[in-house]
Amino acid sequence: MSLLPIRSASLRFRSLLAAAALAVGWGWPAGCAPSADPGSGPAAEAGDPGPGPAAEARAEDPIAGAWRPRAYRIGGDAPVELSVDGRIRFDPGSDGDEPGEWFVLFFVTGDDGAPRGGSAEGGEWFREGETLVLTHAWHLSVGDAVGPLPEAPLRMALRSFAEASEGHREPCRVEVEGDRMTLFFPSGNSMAFVRAGG
Repeated sequence: MSLLPIRSASLRFRSLLAAAALAVGWGWPAGCAPSADPGSGPAAEAGDPGPGPAAEARAEDPIAGAWRPRAYRIGGDAPVELSVDGRIRFDPGSDGDEPGEWFVLFFVTGDDGAPRGGSAEGGEWFREGETLVLTHAWHLSVGDAVGPLPEAPLRMALRSFAEASEGHREPCRVEVEGDRMTLFFPSGNSMAFVRAGG
């Protein structure tokens, strides 16, 4: 990617790029980091004997690992498809009762491949039957108008995992076929990904 498209982007969008770079280099936001002590947390307090079959199943969950977004489909019956790029990663939980963690950094790109908007989000993930539930502990987004997406002002949110689990859940349907994955969001939109490696 050349620097020219970034320089031509709005100040708001350049701020998102800078903040995303800092977030990647500085790690988890305060209050959202997983416990470094494996003997703490709700499972340990409940006397959980340790990882069980649920942890092993989650480690083998086909969504685990890194994926590259390729298409953002907006609308249900006759969707408009926008080009996207970036990464989403699903890390399995370390315990059968603990959720995993996810994060995404993606950019909606124009016909010229230059970024027009983007989002950095993350939190915890878990399964409820066939439903993938994403919690939103942090969110940073901004964008210029592109296709059916209107201009989006800078939005930021920072929540604890507990707060995100209580009121900021996004139940999704997920399909995985080999190295391809599609997430179907409650809005009716979907995003298609290809496997990016471990």
